[in-house]
Amino acid sequence: MANWAAYASVILMISVSAIQGYLIWNSYFDRWEGAVHSAESILNIVSADIERNLKIIDRSLVGLSDTLERIDVSKMTTEVRNKILFDGMAAAEYVGASLVLAKDGGVLYDSAFVEPRKGNFRDRNYFRFHENNLRKMFIGGPYTVRSRGGEKVFLLSRGVFEKDNELLGVAVVSLKISYFMKMFESVDIGSDDYIALLDNEGRIIARAPSLDGHGDVGLDANDNPVLSRIVSEPGLRFVAKTPLDGIQRQFVAKALGPYPLVLVVGFSTDTAMRGWVKRTAILAVLTLLTSAIGVWLVMALQRSLRRQFAVEAELQNIAATDSLTGLPNRRAFDEHLEREWSRAGRESAVLSLLLVDLDRFKVINDTLGHSAGDELLRLVAAQIRASIQRPVDLSARYGGEEFAIILPGTDHAGALTFAERVRADIERATAGYRTDDRPHATASIGVATAHPRPRQAMTLLVEAADRALYQAKAGGRNRVCAEAVERPEPVRASAPAA
Repeated sequence: MANWAAYASVILMISVSAIQGYLIWNSYFDRWEGAVHSAESILNIVSADIERNLKIIDRSLVGLSDTLERIDVSKMTTEVRNKILFDGMAAAEYVGASLVLAKDGGVLYDSAFVEPRKGNFRDRNYFRFHENNLRKMFIGGPYTVRSRGGEKVFLLSRGVFEKDNELLGVAVVSLKISYFMKMFESVDIGSDDYIALLDNEGRIIARAPSLDGHGDVGLDANDNPVLSRIVSEPGLRFVAKTPLDGIQRQFVAKALGPYPLVLVVGFSTDTAMRGWVKRTAILAVLTLLTSAIGVWLVMALQRSLRRQFAVEAELQNIAATDSLTGLPNRRAFDEHLEREWSRAGRESAVLSLLLVDLDRFKVINDTLGHSAGDELLRLVAAQIRASIQRPVDLSARYGGEEFAIILPGTDHAGALTFAERVRADIERATAGYRTDDRPHATASIGVATAHPRPRQAMTLLVEAADRALYQAKAGGRNRVCAEAVERPEPVRASAPAA
């Protein structure tokens, strides 16, 4: 009997160890896939921003070229001409000077100077590109602007042509490399990780963290087999050791739309798995110890507790979630606002609240049906959820067609800016919800900001936001109005959308 007990104990210990080993092995892949997913998320967010900016510039270049091909602007005043030609660039970020070059390479018009600068650019590669009758956008660089203290820029250009496709000139826009660097440096990555933008010839446009401390701008990657592989196969995921610093990284890369650019994120495999290795070592020791004194009981108790915790967590989630939109419900909102109000009072911090109400929602329900109304609520909820960037912020369904957003640590100006962005995003996302050619699916937003004081009621903030929302509704809808708790008079924050 003792032998059978010993055999059973050994078999039990081996079985528990095997199960634990299997779980550890699976957690390794989960951790790895999580790290890869995080890198891909960074890649998608950054690439979307860059592509948006490039599209703005490209559309402006197309408009500029079309204007020059259709209109004789030479007789206009400089102010009027520059407004017509270059105002489209204002929506793009970090745009430098814009030039219109004549077909002999001289400068015709210059966004930076009343009198165009002197110089001839016919020998530049972008000019030769358009001389070959290519009606495409040229992207190239980086270039150094000596007149700006050696500032690095990226050039985008389009040709201006006669009806017979004879080149009239070239429109050129410079995009500052600092645009990419500021964006990259804002990304939360490890010290051994990096994010870089390459052109399709293997040159580095910008990299952070960089080896030279200035973005490694212009560094030729053709002698680097890792980056050469990324440029040739941008959609490939692979692990390789970087020749420059000897660090083994997982690389994920993405080609930026139709542009000859590749964005890459490389994260250190050691850094990504360091926490997993430490946790696994501790877990292995504990597993061996607990197996010796009764692993079955421990595992049975663990399974029981896991089930109990899962059920409790599920019940809590159901109780705090709006079933239609998936956002936190009014109960969760009230609890979160009370916590943030108390915390702001203790820390003498600022707290902002946004109340978002869909305009003419009843018309949508009555005209398109309740299912369309529900779908609209889900769409708006998803748009609001996507606007939340910080873990401390909370969006919730406040009731009916009304939503609420809590912004701890956000001052009056920041809350107004955020609210205006949310309003515009909702207007764009719900553009298809129309009846009788009239837009109905817009949003009015009331903003309230307070510095909570001891014994001050939390309802003051909600009431102030509600009054501001009423002002937005009364002022014509589809707008943002604001009120500070310390100043009861509502302040108009934005004009109605066009």
